[in-house]
Amino acid sequence: MRDPRLAPIVADRLHHFDGQRDDLWSDVTMPNHVHALFTLRDGESLPDTLQGWKGVSSRLIPQTGLSALNPFWQPR
Repeated sequence: MRDPRLAPIVADRLHHFDGQRDDLWSDVTMPNHVHALFTLRDGESLPDTLQGWKGVSSRLIPQTGLSALNPFWQPR
């Protein structure tokens, strides 16, 4: 995510279900990782939430041509 054009894509995914599946309190996108402070809503799971964030952004980012990394995210 060293290219600053990638940060808005990642941030959009973090905010997509804010207030529905989770409550996102704060986030920051760094050059090689992301920090997010959030609370899951009842019935939501951490693995599903992370998979949603990572899965969609890892499909969107290569479509932009900004990154050819595959996979974009590390497995854990």
